[in-house]
Amino acid sequence: MTWRIGVDSGGTFTDVCLFDESSGRVAVWKISSTPRDPSYAVAQGVCEALERIAAQTSDVCYFGHGTTVATNALIQHRGAQTGLVTSDGFRDLLEIGRQKRPDLYDLQADKPPVLASETPPMKWRRTAS
Repeated sequence: MTWRIGVDSGGTFTDVCLFDESSGRVAVWKISSTPRDPSYAVAQGVCEALERIAAQTSDVCYFGHGTTVATNALIQHRGAQTGLVTSDGFRDLLEIGRQKRPDLYDLQADKPPVLASETPPMKWRRTAS
């Protein structure tokens, strides 16, 4: 058997999904998240899930990990204050959105607040060394 594993660490639960490439079998495992160290729930969830289906780590050919925690922190603007330094001509980098919107052609749609607010560009000058 060759297993593919996908893990999503969320705020409440960490979900583990296993897919057997040869048979098409799918197994799903859920474990409580560990907010202080999300990696603990990921490791524990994968180990428990592999044990549940009687598979070994050597049977795993792919491991993918995503995190709803980080996505939610960005969306809800929680977390550390952020700064972004770009080269001249790229100051709108975080405002370029490529996603599906409820009304694609609504030119008056409100955009979410940017992650790093714009400040006047700083002029840098090279000093002799």
